[in-house]
Amino acid sequence: EPPPAPLPQQLQQRSPPFMRSCDRIMLDEKDRQEEPSARPRIKLRDMEEILRARPYVIAATLGCLAALLLPSIVGVTLAARSETTRQRELVYKGTCLELSKVLESQIDSTFMGVKSMVSYVRQNPNCSVLDKTFSAMAKDVKSWNTVNKLFQLRAEPSGVMTYAEPRYPEQLKWRYGYNKFQDPLIPKKMVPHTSSWVFEGPVMQPEGFFGGRAVHALFLPAESRDQDMGCGTHPDNCPQCWDEANKLKFWGLVQGMMNLNDTFNGVEPRLMEIEAIGYRYQLVVAPDLPAHDPNYASRGSLIASSVKLPHDPVSRDVKMYNLHWVLSIAPESGWSPSWYIPCLVAAVLISFIISFLLMWMMEIGRA
Repeated sequence: EPPPAPLPQQLQQRSPPFMRSCDRIMLDEKDRQEEPSARPRIKLRDMEEILRARPYVIAATLGCLAALLLPSIVGVTLAARSETTRQRELVYKGTCLELSKVLESQIDSTFMGVKSMVSYVRQNPNCSVLDKTFSAMAKDVKSWNTVNKLFQLRAEPSGVMTYAEPRYPEQLKWRYGYNKFQDPLIPKKMVPHTSSWVFEGPVMQPEGFFGGRAVHALFLPAESRDQDMGCGTHPDNCPQCWDEANKLKFWGLVQGMMNLNDTFNGVEPRLMEIEAIGYRYQLVVAPDLPAHDPNYASRGSLIASSVKLPHDPVSRDVKMYNLHWVLSIAPESGWSPSWYIPCLVAAVLISFIISFLLMWMMEIGRA
């Protein structure tokens, strides 16, 4: 068949819309294949040349980095410091205070036992009565001691060891009859003065435990220095044993032995709890004791501590009578909060990433 007649020129120009769209798509594809891409592509190896040619890019990038990095570091550091201060205050007013109160209650319990015996001896100073009743009375006083730190009660008429409950075992019976005023190793100034309450120690005791002594010097009314106080003995070479102004004479010493073995060995229940939850502790005799204190020789000595000593601890004084201990506690992991280092690293990384992206965008925008 003969070919169809060509369409008029007007009809050729009025081609359907979808045909014109297809032609446009084909033309665009052809142009993309033939013409180089207009979108800039920056490679890392070109950055040196870019920065050398346009130093303002470096200045803008560093300015952005400083504007982001400095506030971030300062903010994270201030937040960590505030948290550290809060944690130190919580430990000082919480754990440290609670443990110091536990120690004070144990010491006070020992002194209360001694005070009970002092009251009894004051009413019955005659040794003929004490020979029959001291042991029974001391057992009752010990049974009232709920803290269970009072190991032994003693009475020493004229400074001579005479009564003890529980009694000394066979290997320590040599202590009976020991006269403190005849011992050249004990300075006369260390003998308690009128009606004083003194805590001596803690040190390792001859009985084989670590502990201290609550001591009271008992003075009773007397007509003269030579008056018999009911036991037929007088203190040897003791000028301070007679109070001329108040007409009081030294009867003797009443003592209570405090057993601190559990505290010294770290098996005290409260100390074990503190160590179990991640704290380190240390208990020492205060290093700044006055020279006249009976514990002056042991100033700064260690009483108890965790396996590892605390670093940068909070400290609280434990003070009763002449006793002065220092309790220190610190977390094993330190005071810095656990989120401080991760937040600091995140702030630095984010600041660097944002600054680098800014530099990248500036160069793309110029291109």
